[in-house]
Amino acid sequence: MKAAWVALCLGAAALSAAADDEDFKAAAAAGPWSGCVYEEGYDPYPITLTPRGKDFFVDYPGLCTGGHLGPDIEAPYDAIEIIVVNADRCVQGLPVTYTLDREQLRIDYHAIATGAYALLQPTPPGMTHPACSTAEAIS
Repeated sequence: MKAAWVALCLGAAALSAAADDEDFKAAAAAGPWSGCVYEEGYDPYPITLTPRGKDFFVDYPGLCTGGHLGPDIEAPYDAIEIIVVNADRCVQGLPVTYTLDREQLRIDYHAIATGAYALLQPTPPGMTHPACSTAEAIS
């Protein structure tokens, strides 16, 4: 995530409800995903998720890469995002929740003052996702 726009506000009040890790597990079992991250005040940017056992490898092409680790964490969210490549350009330790609705995966990023979420679709091998557009954004 873009370091210039991030104001971390980690606290128990912001993460009060317990997450149900079933959507995370189902998304990991479904295969690779790709889509766009939508954040207020910024152009949408791409994201890809590739299952790695029970977790995900996450890539923000041209920005940073890392992983979504979960669901064996004791926390009120589904996973935590750890960035390992270009960590100075993205937020570290970002809690996320997954919502799987048929063929769409929504990831909500917590502790970002401006609010951010990603919308992803299944991505079969060899298929690329469309360019990110604000027309696809929902709140």
